Amino acid sequence: MMRLIAVGDIHGRLEQLTNLLQEIAPSTNDRVVFLGDYIDRGPDSKGVIDFLIRFREKFQETVFLQGNHERLMLDALTEAGIDTGVPLLSSVSGLWDRETVWAASIEGMNRMLWMRNHGDKTLQSYGCDLTEIPNEHISFLASTVLWHKYDNFLFVHASVGTKQPIEKQDPYGLLWDRDGFWMYNAKWNLRVVHGHTPVLRPTISKKTISLDTGAGDGGPLTACDVLAERIWQA
Repeated sequence: MMRLIAVGDIHGRLEQLTNLLQEIAPSTNDRVVFLGDYIDRGPDSKGVIDFLIRFREKFQETVFLQGNHERLMLDALTEAGIDTGVPLLSSVSGLWDRETVWAASIEGMNRMLWMRNHGDKTLQSYGCDLTEIPNEHISFLASTVLWHKYDNFLFVHASVGTKQPIEKQDPYGLLWDRDGFWMYNAKWNLRVVHGHTPVLRPTISKKTISLDTGAGDGGPLTACDVLAERIWQA
């Protein structure tokens, strides 16, 4: 029987990730959806990305969402002159306000924004400068997606709005917003599975499933088979 497994924000916690997946023991019959934020905060972002790349080779139906921390790193890479194929978020979103203006006018601002969000921990795990990040890792980051639909489940990193179809929504909201669910309308007939906003314990309701339990700050790493509503933690 297929399981539809969502994994919450990892944030560089490789040991927790490997322990969690050992407990879950995914098979090729399962579909695993990682909800983003693989990097920053924790000690081994490089190791996490290495692990996920290998995981994808074995489980080819795996879905990797993009989190706000991946987008910060991609923006910093683009700013450094590396062609990631992903446009700067500040160029497609008007919601950064003051920071958008700074990013457009001050050289190095996107790197600064990433460092302010614990990107320094990621660079430390690589032991090199931003321009020396392996191409395989850049390609992996660039291949992450903003959302994924399966059956009546919608997987996003942060939140969704209700005024536009998911295909037309601003990337900023999908990656950063913490308020959208106050307005979430069940008429979509979709159950939203997300991370990004830390909760003390996984939260399961008729409309949403919230799985960021603060691994990046010392909390557990959480996964859920959303079909059976079974929880694993490490």
